[in-house]
Amino acid sequence: MAAGNLDLASASEIPPIFASQSAGGGNFKVIAVLQGNTLLQELLVPKGSPVKSVADLKGKKIGYVASTTAHYFLFKLLEQAGLGWNDVEPVKLTVPNGVTALLSGNIDALATYGTAVITAKQAGATTLGSGEKILSGNFNYAATPKAIADPALHAAITDFLGRQQKAYAWARAHPDDWAKVTAEQTKQPLAQALEVFRTGEEQRPFKLLPTSPAAIASEQDVADVFVKAELLKSKVDVADYWSTAFNVEIEKIGA
Repeated sequence: MAAGNLDLASASEIPPIFASQSAGGGNFKVIAVLQGNTLLQELLVPKGSPVKSVADLKGKKIGYVASTTAHYFLFKLLEQAGLGWNDVEPVKLTVPNGVTALLSGNIDALATYGTAVITAKQAGATTLGSGEKILSGNFNYAATPKAIADPALHAAITDFLGRQQKAYAWARAHPDDWAKVTAEQTKQPLAQALEVFRTGEEQRPFKLLPTSPAAIASEQDVADVFVKAELLKSKVDVADYWSTAFNVEIEKIGA
């Protein structure tokens, strides 16, 4: 997106914070929020691990996916256990490499999300901590200023967002069909896919929302944590890259 190769992208609250520090401010504006659940965001240890609490991770190798929800909730879990980032040995990994490293014993714990949690648990990994009550569940949609200003692209983005809202409504009305597709794509048991979907919907159903002061404040809290952790050099005012350019359209979509 910074290079102008994308018109629209989505991510959790964390990537935009770091992207805003790149040249040109990242060349994006957050235009919408997808409310989602905070399940399958976990700190895992391998089968048979002697580590029984987050505090036990002092001096240990912990894999994580940088600039993601895993990065954020790992820092918060360590903080809650009285540990700082420098009290452990953080290891930056990709999602698939993280699971491999955990199961092969190359790291002592792994902060990850999504199907990686399912895969690791199927191999015997257990949950040491969770981001369930730490994360907001907000996922941001960002568009380039050029796409926002271009009438054709603006209309295309609005159409896409509307289709996604309809897709989630369909999934809620057809949970068994949704679970079947999900299970096939993620290689997990059908019953598990259905349970994950239903539990997630009960916790915080997927819903497209316009940008709002509350959503901006939520991301600002995250940015401030990264400054405190010295992972950002200075305070980031996240409101600078938020836009209300699609709020009217999104309110109509959700009506």
